[in-house]
Amino acid sequence: MRNSVSQAHQDALTQTLQLTLNFQKQINKHEIGALLGYSQEWYNFSSLSASRKKIPFDGIYVIDAGTEDITNSGTKSSWALRSYFGRVNYGFKDRYLFEGNFRYDGSSRFAKGNRWGVFPSFSAGWRLSEEEFMKDIPWIYNLKLRASWGQLGNERIDLFRYVDLMNLDAKYSLNGEIQSGAAVTAYNDPNITWETTTMTNIGLDASLFNGNLDFSLEYFDKRTSDILRKVILPQQVGSLDGPIRNIGEVSNKGFELNLAYRNNIGDFRYEVNGNMTFIKNKIESLKGQTIIDGMFILEEGKPIDSFYMLHAIGIFQSEEEIKNSPYQTAATKPGYLKFE
Repeated sequence: MRNSVSQAHQDALTQTLQLTLNFQKQINKHEIGALLGYSQEWYNFSSLSASRKKIPFDGIYVIDAGTEDITNSGTKSSWALRSYFGRVNYGFKDRYLFEGNFRYDGSSRFAKGNRWGVFPSFSAGWRLSEEEFMKDIPWIYNLKLRASWGQLGNERIDLFRYVDLMNLDAKYSLNGEIQSGAAVTAYNDPNITWETTTMTNIGLDASLFNGNLDFSLEYFDKRTSDILRKVILPQQVGSLDGPIRNIGEVSNKGFELNLAYRNNIGDFRYEVNGNMTFIKNKIESLKGQTIIDGMFILEEGKPIDSFYMLHAIGIFQSEEEIKNSPYQTAATKPGYLKFE
């Protein structure tokens, strides 16, 4: 005979709306383009489940047939993202190129007053190979100088991390009996807002010898500010999960070189590619904080998530050396690592 019955139901719905308006126009040697847009995303999720045990008759597998261990649970979550965006393009003789973009984004993952962020970007290009003074250099097939600056936002954190999270099924001992209650289990920061990444690029692209040799050289500076990151709380405040906060600024800067060569040997065509990147990561600002999370440390002037571990300074050679050194562990013996 079947002893239990359970039922579960889930609903998940994602709705998207996107509207765009485009404009393109060519006036003599001028090319002009523009775009305006609006987008919105909604996500809703709900679930419901129930179960019971001790079913008196075979064939009656409905929730009401059970009489013992009655349980039920349900949850619901939702989020929304709304964006206004636009772009303007301009080109002259396919030689001078410009593009400007903007985004105005709002997210339900932040509290009212902190939900909206503005993220512009600009780029420009100059095709030197189209200039008259470059026409007499036959081995230059294409040569372009470009530069760009832009910002993007990040809001992908857990839902409702701007309010303190509560457990409504906490257990307490009261008058010798276990009672149900509520307790704050995660502390949060109501002032969190968008994480912003600012990217600056300056590059040179070239195609030489009728396109047989391509290379590009680029300098980049990527800075992420108001980084959204979970902060660990000291154990003295209790077993509370730490808040997500906008903790500081990190930079990644360096150079990137790409090379490609292609040619034919009779009917055999070959191509060789290579690239090299140099990058330096550094925490520019933590607002005066030092954050330790297990074996990692965040500290101004150092790479993000540097290892935070004991520093080995040698190997113990004798029991006498162990006795004359700062205490290590009770199991330390000659041949063990000696930590600073």
